[in-house]
Amino acid sequence: MKFPSTIFTAFILSTSLVRAESLFERDLIAAREQHDKAIASAIDPINRRYQTTLEQLLRKATQANDLDAALKIQNELKITRPVASPIDLRTTLEGTEWTWERPGVSEWVKFNKDGTLLHKIGWTGTWKIAGPRSVTITTPNNTTSVLEFNENATAYKAISGKHEKDGLTGKKK
Repeated sequence: MKFPSTIFTAFILSTSLVRAESLFERDLIAAREQHDKAIASAIDPINRRYQTTLEQLLRKATQANDLDAALKIQNELKITRPVASPIDLRTTLEGTEWTWERPGVSEWVKFNKDGTLLHKIGWTGTWKIAGPRSVTITTPNNTTSVLEFNENATAYKAISGKHEKDGLTGKKK
């Protein structure tokens, strides 16, 4: 009767290791999010001061009729945007529709609140947050890929898996 107890022990150990790994993954994601929030909090006042300074310079250049300087300052204002606070990717994606593009193909997908991903042709996969700006998607045939979103979560590209090889990108509808 030693054999069944060995299997039971191995099962318990393996489930404990999987659980520990997922706890570490959650801690890693939480650490990344905390890091991004701290950076955004530190940078935000600097960016606001710079923005205010540029706006004051633009007013002065305009009042002095220095059109060249005013245009340069105006261009700098367009380029320089304050670093936004980290987005809550889950809230940003839930219930939204996106284009799903790869060479020669443009379709749509929807990120449902329940963690499912509905594709235009009718299949349903899953999605879960993998990092501050990334999502892991799994299709019905168990193809897994990671989508990396831009800073304001209006576009993405596949950065791993089959979809990266396919050149998958997308934009918010």
